[in-house]
Amino acid sequence: MDNIIFMVLKWGHYGPGYLARSTHGVYLAYDSLDFEMELVRWYGIFERHSSDHSGERHRIDFGAFDALKSAQQACETHAQEFEA
Repeated sequence: MDNIIFMVLKWGHYGPGYLARSTHGVYLAYDSLDFEMELVRWYGIFERHSSDHSGERHRIDFGAFDALKSAQQACETHAQEFEA
């Protein structure tokens, strides 16, 4: 049986990809050309808001994926675990 991922983020088109906001930060799924493999890859990242006044941000890169949906699912999985 496949794992079902329930969407907890609301995605909107933003610049080169898609953006979703959460209470702790933002998720971005975007595409970029992989010159070595000569194909377009999708990337998922999370950037956490700073909890202090330093303005420092913490970023998590979920890696490269073959499809937008896969990059968004990596973000969704993180959001379900992190936001819970």
